[in-house]
Amino acid sequence: MKKFFALYVIAILMVVLGTSTSRAGTIAHWMFEEGTSGATASGAGTIIDSSVNNLHGTALGGPVYQDGLKSGTGNTGLRFDGVDDTVRVSSGSTGPLALTGDFTIELGVNAQPPNALGFGVFYGDTQSGKDPYYLYLNGDGRLTFQIYGGPGGSDTLSTADGVLDFGRTTHVAAVFDYDEVNGTDNMMSIYVDRMLVASVNAGATTPFYGDTVSGFWMGSLHNNGNPGRYYRGDLTDVKISNEALTESEMMLVPEPGMLAIFGAGLFALGFARRKRR
Repeated sequence: MKKFFALYVIAILMVVLGTSTSRAGTIAHWMFEEGTSGATASGAGTIIDSSVNNLHGTALGGPVYQDGLKSGTGNTGLRFDGVDDTVRVSSGSTGPLALTGDFTIELGVNAQPPNALGFGVFYGDTQSGKDPYYLYLNGDGRLTFQIYGGPGGSDTLSTADGVLDFGRTTHVAAVFDYDEVNGTDNMMSIYVDRMLVASVNAGATTPFYGDTVSGFWMGSLHNNGNPGRYYRGDLTDVKISNEALTESEMMLVPEPGMLAIFGAGLFALGFARRKRR
């Protein structure tokens, strides 16, 4: 019985945690676990990046830490009010966040209607319409992943309406898979809860960085140094990898039902043991 109990616990933990501890190619990971629930995030460099690159962010507008947001790394996230809350990470056009080859952007989101539209992540500069990459959450539950590739223009991938379920913690990922053979068949993909929902061949497009005054933003866009198009809802994790991750390598946002099953299983085992005595 003890052996069975141990195997049961291990199996359930594997289901709940999945591969969320995978560090494949991680170049930045903001977990939002540095603050306590109800506290306002503020101060330069206080939004901690857990990667070796120490790309710590600065909260602007006063996003608030929020408990009860289960994700692959914890239980706390940041709540953005859709009015003026954002996080900026200073980057520039040659830093670790100036992505060019394979990369994956992952978000744990809990978008809140009305006005749940806004930028999840945005890498922008001072040139209007020439922003290297972004992932946008639309008010109709549609997701948009765009890459600006320089003089050749932009490639945009959008999902169908309603793929994002409002009011529930959801894992969203934008993947750029660079063609290592000749660079002419680059793929853009969007995943929701680790399931592919949209993809497109972007040809030879890769993010173009033509401005040294660049920045990486969470919860808004960059407009000549001024944020805008604010996201309304929660972010539980923002993770950037320099690999085109597969579904099994992405973070896992566990469903509450998984934890309930785990608890029910423990109760049933305990009850069975009492009966055998």
